[in-house]
Amino acid sequence: MTEVVVDGRTLSYGDVVAVAHHGAQVALADGVLSRLVRERAIVDDVVDRQVPTYGLTTGLGARSSYALPRAELDAFSVRTVRGRANAVGDPLPVTVVRAALLARVNGLAGGGSGVRPEIPRLLVDLLNARVHPVIPEVGSIGASDLCQMAHVGLVVIGEGSAECGGEVLDGATALRRAGLIPARLGPKDGHVLCSASPLAAGVGALALHEAGAVLALAQAVTALTYEGFRANTSPLDPRVLGLRPAPGQSRAAAELLALLDGGELGDPRNARRVQDPVSLRCAAQVHGAAYAALDFADAALMPELNGCGDNPVVLGGVGGGAEGLSGAGAGAEGLSGAGAGAEELSGIGADTEGLSSAGADTEGLSSAGADTEGLSGIGADAEGLSGAGDGTEELSGTEADAEELSSAGDGSEVPTGAGAGPRAPTAAADAPKMLTDTGDEPQAPAPAPPGTGEILSSGNFHTPALALAYDTLALALTQTASISAERMRRLLDPAVSGLPANLSPYGPERSGFAPLVKTAQALVAEIRMLSTPVCTDPRQGADSVEDDSTNAALGARRLTTMLGRLRQLLAVEAVVAAQAVDLTAPAALGRGPEFLHRAIRKLVPTLNDDRPHGVDVETVSRDILGSDDVRSTLNALAGEVT
Repeated sequence: MTEVVVDGRTLSYGDVVAVAHHGAQVALADGVLSRLVRERAIVDDVVDRQVPTYGLTTGLGARSSYALPRAELDAFSVRTVRGRANAVGDPLPVTVVRAALLARVNGLAGGGSGVRPEIPRLLVDLLNARVHPVIPEVGSIGASDLCQMAHVGLVVIGEGSAECGGEVLDGATALRRAGLIPARLGPKDGHVLCSASPLAAGVGALALHEAGAVLALAQAVTALTYEGFRANTSPLDPRVLGLRPAPGQSRAAAELLALLDGGELGDPRNARRVQDPVSLRCAAQVHGAAYAALDFADAALMPELNGCGDNPVVLGGVGGGAEGLSGAGAGAEGLSGAGAGAEELSGIGADTEGLSSAGADTEGLSSAGADTEGLSGIGADAEGLSGAGDGTEELSGTEADAEELSSAGDGSEVPTGAGAGPRAPTAAADAPKMLTDTGDEPQAPAPAPPGTGEILSSGNFHTPALALAYDTLALALTQTASISAERMRRLLDPAVSGLPANLSPYGPERSGFAPLVKTAQALVAEIRMLSTPVCTDPRQGADSVEDDSTNAALGARRLTTMLGRLRQLLAVEAVVAAQAVDLTAPAALGRGPEFLHRAIRKLVPTLNDDRPHGVDVETVSRDILGSDDVRSTLNALAGEVT
């Protein structure tokens, strides 16, 4: 079994698939733990120097202006997890949970979170022991996957529930059965367990990997339809496409021609018609647009998968946190059938919207620096509002719903571990106190020793580019689905295809494939419904300070459903196209259509009399279009560029 080594910088979609689907073991790369130790020392130093720091020595969300008593910081970390485990619905599949855990481990490994090293080590142990926290499917609004990832945090502290060996157990029992010990959370650890967008990134990695494969299948099925229809290939001529080089179209056209190589359609004079319907004539334009959308999604996802999405972030001494926030760029090879070309965006990681160099990007790691109250750089909301920067004494900033911040409640149940150390600057008693109370203005903290690092407010948790990319890909998949259904209908129409009506060799007294049109239309309707953009949904929370979010996790989750439906739709087209090829009986087929036609006929016989088609479609979708061997062969025949 392959081992995936996690370093925070080079995780690919193939790695996520290996861990999520194939149970690959996970290991932290050399140097990761030492990086985490250095950054944790910065967190401890900030606590010791009583620096007001969002989510560490202050509350969260709408209550970020309240200082937390020193003795309550450990307990607050635990309450952060408990108070945010609010997701509902059916449990996410184990594959999705594993993808999310891997994405979070990778984000922590790259640095910037300030988490205790024991936490990512335990998350790795959960993956390797196949202890999977039960995470309900609904709860993220895309400004960190807080309410869902908190369920992981519950298992980390021996609470909640987890799947282990096919059995759902309480968290403590699952850990004990795997020989693991619950973690003791220190300051900031609870927040880190809930933070960032590992569900949006992990599910997205699985979805983009599958999307590349499905688009390659769409090309192969289209080539099979070309053979049955006897399509005109002159629109695929590179001289034609060069006159208007739309994104992705040249690549799609080149793949179609490669699949058709060896057949008769390479010469347009063998076509049935001078000009074909748009669903055939412009397949390269539509599929090319889908490839471009996939490249856009890749450019948005790789920094999320290989970056730090925490708020605030810990910058480690000399060189800051750049070593932990370096660009990704390792994921392009993970897009099966969705390779490079002029359209692909390379060099991911230099993008100023994604993973900026430490301290340099005013969009990513903003800092007020000169604020004499020492309260600047704390204002970024882990769900949506970056630092206020208005020079006032109040710590602006949000992160979660932050329901409970006082020392009352369940603090007695949780080990505090902080002893009787000094209070936060404005806390005269155990209860948290507003930092801007009249007459109680906090004193400026002692400056950090040179080279010891700092903790700054961050907007890196926010995922608008990722959500927009997922929406764009969803729309592109819908276009791909629409023309697939239309190509199938054109094959059934004798006035257009020149073939028997509904591809039945017996004439109008047989239904042929006509009823299957309704199934195709139903699949397109569902795909179109799922393509509704989610990134523009109006939202607010935490007394309106968390006034923007992205729904990125929802955008990724619906892609999974869309891709399953699109594969079924392509199976419909493939079954019909194989029948068209049988009736057309060309002297020679292209290499791609010949391979796909032969694979279909091994499992699904030619239609003579009427029979149920649903089982044939499911067989082709599952055993042919879902086969790794078939996909690899078709990619090779298409001359896949990766």
